[in-house]
Amino acid sequence: MVDSRVAVGMWSLGRQTRAFRAFGAIVLLLAVIFGEPRDADAHQGVDDCGHFGREPRADEFTPTPFWETAYMLDTLRPTTATADGMSVFLLDQSIPALMRLPLNVNLDDAMHMCELPTPWDAAAPPRLLSQILIAPRAFYLLSTDAVSDVPSLFRADRYPTAIRGGWRRVRQMNGPATIGLSAVAQDATIFALRSGPAFEVDWQPIGSTGAESSVRGGATLKLSSSPRAPVGITVTRDTIYVFGGIGTETAVTRVPLKNRSPRTPEAAASLAYRRTGAVALVHDGYIYLVGGNDPGKPTIERSRQPLPDDPAKVLWEAMPEPPVEGGDINAAVFARGKFWLFRADGRVQTTQVASLAPGTALIRWDRFVRTTRVVRKGDTFTVDIPWQYTGPLPLSTINVDLKASALYTKDDRQDFATLAATSFPGVVLPATPRTDPVDGPTIQLNVRIPMDANATFKARTQYIAILSIKSGFGRDCAQTGGLPPCQTRYGPTRMYRFVVDTQ
Repeated sequence: MVDSRVAVGMWSLGRQTRAFRAFGAIVLLLAVIFGEPRDADAHQGVDDCGHFGREPRADEFTPTPFWETAYMLDTLRPTTATADGMSVFLLDQSIPALMRLPLNVNLDDAMHMCELPTPWDAAAPPRLLSQILIAPRAFYLLSTDAVSDVPSLFRADRYPTAIRGGWRRVRQMNGPATIGLSAVAQDATIFALRSGPAFEVDWQPIGSTGAESSVRGGATLKLSSSPRAPVGITVTRDTIYVFGGIGTETAVTRVPLKNRSPRTPEAAASLAYRRTGAVALVHDGYIYLVGGNDPGKPTIERSRQPLPDDPAKVLWEAMPEPPVEGGDINAAVFARGKFWLFRADGRVQTTQVASLAPGTALIRWDRFVRTTRVVRKGDTFTVDIPWQYTGPLPLSTINVDLKASALYTKDDRQDFATLAATSFPGVVLPATPRTDPVDGPTIQLNVRIPMDANATFKARTQYIAILSIKSGFGRDCAQTGGLPPCQTRYGPTRMYRFVVDTQ
């Protein structure tokens, strides 16, 4: 016998299910009839993409700690790049061609990329100066060509990571860019920096058709009467930064932003090393300078942003060196937990972003050195403390922090242990961090046990020395939020205990 309440419930559930299915079918039919058509590129999958590169052979690269040469591009030579959470977008202005590198697929020994439409037809001349930018709703392209040295701005809607509805021209900029063109986007505004014959910045509201048509005449600010190129340019929440250039290799210029408009440029602290044509990026609270360096100087450096006004507080850290092969770095981008470099000869080199994070260096103390020993009052001796490290340890600011204290004595003696003057500071560590342990300079601890070590108490007296390896100066970076001046601690501390024999 079947419970009538259960039977009614089953019948009601079946009727509701059929009703929902019918409603879903109607919605789907309406979407097919009235929905907007989608471009083929808008839903390209990996199967629709071609192979534009391959894995390098073993004889084509030198193994480098932290970095790998991931791919060799066939013919594409990206000159600018941008990224979102799903793809890297590469523009080769010499063809011209715009490509999408999907990051949400398992790449095999071939490099999958999808070709996207550009504003130009197949017979268009090469672009002379070009930049690609990505905004929440659209792609933007700035370019000059052999016909006109005044950059044109183009827009194409994103759907979701590809082109929808084709490109349309928004406007021409307010003047020529004969030797240099850079662009950044911030706060629903594009800032285009043109070089030649002067150095100027145009700005353009973006985000909607109404905003893009609301450009005031003369939305231009002259940064200098002389051209400045090639430069590295990036933008933070309220500042555009300009780095280097021919004749201004160590110069840094800060352009404040207020109400989406640039203000009078200001000189900032000069770079320690020359840069010409660097790529400048902002990622996770840091400004990165990539490439454009002199041989033998750091290829990649970073500093906390915003850059301090006091030059003494500006600290640029050298990052692990990328592989030497590949020529100039044409483009660089952060995407999907990796740092991507695109070299002049088509090599694509990557590293995990975590490898560049502060504090990732590991310190290993020698476990065979005794950490507790019995001493007598008046003893004087030296303790050699070997140690090893792996990871990107800063080179020039390394130091050892020593805290020494006494227990059970009539005063808090702090001078019983000192560091040998020949060990720190001033030690220069190997320029290229290694993934296998590297011996650091041996730390020497000079110990002098006072004659009055147990003058007051009958119990044993202990002297404690605590060592930690740091870089930088000032307060701990965890307390300052990473803002310089501050110190970063690497690895664990090491404690040494000296027990005075009272017998």
